[in-house]
Amino acid sequence: TSRGTSTEEVAGGAALLIEPTDVDDLARGLREALERPEELAAAGRERVGDLTWERAARATLDVYRELAS
Repeated sequence: TSRGTSTEEVAGGAALLIEPTDVDDLARGLREALERPEELAAAGRERVGDLTWERAARATLDVYRELAS
């Protein structure tokens, strides 16, 4: 995913980061993805477990509570 974007935050370390305007970096990212597909897929499956609606709702509620206090 692109370095310095919101998708980097969402990936949470479970994705390869590339500079989107750098052709060489994009090529490196593609090579690396092709070399380690199982590892990257496993990292993605693990990360997706952290991204639930329940967690998002709790985090939002925590922010509201903090602002209200």
